[in-house]
Amino acid sequence: MPNINMIHLKPHLHYCNVQPNTTLLQVQELCKKTIQLQLPQICIPPLFVKKAVEYLQQTNICISTVIGYPYGFSAIEAKVAETILAIIDGANVIELSINIGALKSNDWQYLANELQHIQQLVQAKNKLLTIALPYNVLNKAEIMQCCDLYGIAGVHAVKLFSTDNIENNLPETIQTVKQFLTASIKIEAVTNINKVTFVQQLIQQGASAIASKFCNEILNTNTI
Repeated sequence: MPNINMIHLKPHLHYCNVQPNTTLLQVQELCKKTIQLQLPQICIPPLFVKKAVEYLQQTNICISTVIGYPYGFSAIEAKVAETILAIIDGANVIELSINIGALKSNDWQYLANELQHIQQLVQAKNKLLTIALPYNVLNKAEIMQCCDLYGIAGVHAVKLFSTDNIENNLPETIQTVKQFLTASIKIEAVTNINKVTFVQQLIQQGASAIASKFCNEILNTNTI
């Protein structure tokens, strides 16, 4: 009998490893697991996108990569160059880390300009744009303002991640974001907690996708 966790959770899960110590061998292994588990997507550093395309050829698995991760401090021009290279290498989804320095300086004009440059480029190449938010360094008002700016722009998704791997507030943050985004914009969440009950809680709060290094462990949890 198939694992009931796998049946219910597989459409929501995808592998994600964008840590500083990520290696090509780790990416290759994640690609293999993604194929074996028939997961829809994988998120990896830009350096490894071209190799991931080779590993995942003849599959429909979506490859996403990060731009300016984690705090988005790079200049707009640098992010444009990174995005172009990622698309050339074969990325399907661009995950843009917004400039947290600009946000904390209340420079929403800069953030709107950054968004415009990247979104035009991504849309011109028929790719998808996800906005990556390090929710642990943002307060509720800042998260609401982000939802307003990026929600109106009609990005593909907003992805919530924690830079300190402390995820106590993740379910509540998902709930907040859901209140201020239109239903057409997906909410994604990154978690390193491999308990199926926690992942289910994230989905119940409104997450449509869960990114993790521990997909296999989550899917093979015996309890539901």
